[in-house]
Amino acid sequence: SALLLATATAWDVHTPTNRTCLGGCGCVPRLRACVPTAPSKDMKVFAQSLASLAARGVDLEAIYVVSRASPDVDRVIAKANAARARGRRVDFVRWLDEEGGFPFSYASVKAALEAAGATHGGSYAYAVGWYLQQLIKLYCGRAIDRAERSVAGPWNAADVARAPDFDALVVDSDVVWLRDVAFVHAAARDAAGACRATYNAAFSREAHGLYYVTNKNLLGAADGAPVPDAGGHPVSGVAHHMVFRSDVVAAIEARVSKRLGAPLHAALLKPEAGVVKEAHRNAFSEYQLYFHFARRVFPGAVRVRQLYWANGPGP
Repeated sequence: SALLLATATAWDVHTPTNRTCLGGCGCVPRLRACVPTAPSKDMKVFAQSLASLAARGVDLEAIYVVSRASPDVDRVIAKANAARARGRRVDFVRWLDEEGGFPFSYASVKAALEAAGATHGGSYAYAVGWYLQQLIKLYCGRAIDRAERSVAGPWNAADVARAPDFDALVVDSDVVWLRDVAFVHAAARDAAGACRATYNAAFSREAHGLYYVTNKNLLGAADGAPVPDAGGHPVSGVAHHMVFRSDVVAAIEARVSKRLGAPLHAALLKPEAGVVKEAHRNAFSEYQLYFHFARRVFPGAVRVRQLYWANGPGP
């Protein structure tokens, strides 16, 4: 981590990633962060990850940690809030219940996979958790919106279709931020008066073919196809974090629902989506779904720019 920090510091003068609205902002986008975590396996890095996001996330209004109820998670949240990083309020980091805040749960994802014929390989429990996390990230903005509006009870069609008046930065709970990072590049009001931002997106060159197969099954051959970079080379949105603009997520939801006759969280687990057949092989990525669809259909939502990042080693 010392080497990464030294490298990040050295590059600060060349890559102004810590300044918001470099492209100009005619309005102020509202951005919450969503950090799903599994207390049973993520606690080794989670405290460092959350504290660094609270200290380094330039444009954020709030952070929501999504998990099952856990005293360990509560302690990490309390410690992050007590630090008052950047002078933020004492409830800047909040908890959102994984089991009661979404239109699905671990049990429902497991049951859907089993009902559709997914096989019980050695990694079956991992597969259930994998698809649960993908769905949590895609629905997190809407779940936060329900929580902030004090909406309880089962989700209805309006909850699923709703586009909140804020966007969601989704962050894996093992990401440690080494310097300030801004996510808003530019913003302007659309014809309806909503503030629509262009968000900075990091990238990688990860190419897992099943992600693209599933995207095409969900969105159709055209809208589900990957978009190359400016040089015509394959590019991936898998970089352990991404801002999901609410209107883009709503459009994905609408297209999947129209194509497969079910909301995204149910459609993903239908045989037609292809995930069931390849459940043990990580056949879906929320980052790839959003990244390529947004760049194709909402090009103003995404500005691809690199951050210097690496996988591991863990602390």
